[in-house]
Amino acid sequence: MKSLKDLDIVLASSATWRSQILTNLGISHRCLAHKHPEPRYKSGSIEEFIANIALEKAKSIHEEAESSLIISADQLINFGSDVLYKPETRENAIRQLKKAKRREAYAYLRFSPEVKRQACRRDGKSRALYERTDRSGNCRLC
Repeated sequence: MKSLKDLDIVLASSATWRSQILTNLGISHRCLAHKHPEPRYKSGSIEEFIANIALEKAKSIHEEAESSLIISADQLINFGSDVLYKPETRENAIRQLKKAKRREAYAYLRFSPEVKRQACRRDGKSRALYERTDRSGNCRLC
């Protein structure tokens, strides 16, 4: 097994704060902005929603980082039935902060390490890259 120092690690993000986390941990990496549009949460499991977004972000840069370890993430904050997204403007940020004042918030964050980088095999046929894996790292399809 390779050590982190031997891997070409790519962060699928242009967020400087995410890159700074890896830098602070002493993890050498490069950044590529993901190409996945970020849809709005509508219903269902928040955890599954953001896990799927993190996965799609990693998949969106696969061709540019084919032999690399790709790290991607997504997060979402909610207050009961209200969901906060990137405010995009100062005015929206102030509006969100006022709305959130004195309310209990839940922050959900998921990374893409549940992605298996190599093709899985089932019934002698190659499966697509990025099959979801369970917590043990085993492909759910194999």
